[in-house]
Amino acid sequence: MLRITTLSLAMSCLLLAGCGSENTQTIRTEDGDVTQTVSQNGGTTTIKTTGPDGEVMELQTNTGSAVKLPNGYTLYPGASVISNSTMDHGVEEGTMVVMQSRDTPEKISAFYRKQAEAIGIRIVSEARANETVMLAGEGNDGAIFSVNATPDAQGGTVAYLMVGKQG
Repeated sequence: MLRITTLSLAMSCLLLAGCGSENTQTIRTEDGDVTQTVSQNGGTTTIKTTGPDGEVMELQTNTGSAVKLPNGYTLYPGASVISNSTMDHGVEEGTMVVMQSRDTPEKISAFYRKQAEAIGIRIVSEARANETVMLAGEGNDGAIFSVNATPDAQGGTVAYLMVGKQG
């Protein structure tokens, strides 16, 4: 329940938050009060959600700033970061990077497949539609991975990389 509520609160708070500001909301749910604080500082937005049981989840989104990826993953060479987000929910954590490159979806997905497999990720799903390539995988230690690379209107590729760990 906290995850669903968090997503809807996060979206509404992001719309309300301004540069250098902080906004706190408390929403009553059937499970109790959920409090969410959204703060912005420059290109960084931080969302801290506290559930009725005191459980805390923090999400941080950045535009074009330094990317922090788990060990074994690197930013695609020459790619421009559009945005990146990190989520920390106790034993669950993750990073999502949206990037743009002049290379093809096939080349970018092959780069991330190699990195994922090198750290023990098994590719469990692979799909291709037109020139779009989507891969997803998981590791024995709860590690998760996905990349979705699709052509953009400028003749390059936009890629969404998601890596993390489930509890």
